[in-house]
Amino acid sequence: MKLFGRFGSYTPRSPEEKAKARRQQKARAAIVDAARTFKEKHRWCVNSCGNEAAWYEGGQSLRFDGACSPECLAAFRLRQQEDDHE
Repeated sequence: MKLFGRFGSYTPRSPEEKAKARRQQKARAAIVDAARTFKEKHRWCVNSCGNEAAWYEGGQSLRFDGACSPECLAAFRLRQQEDDHE
């Protein structure tokens, strides 16, 4: 376990520092788990075409609002509008 202090990372020595390191580690794990859950939830195209959704380079945000291509996004929006008019 490492703590990230004012002058870089260091090994915790006192019980308070060890508790702080555990809290920081849990917080980092929660952030990573939330990102993994988001990516798994939005893995597939919203149009249900069976393809994976398109992501930007870094893999942190969706392209085409969760669709795999602009054509698929247009088809999804058209289907949504038809459902709204019924």
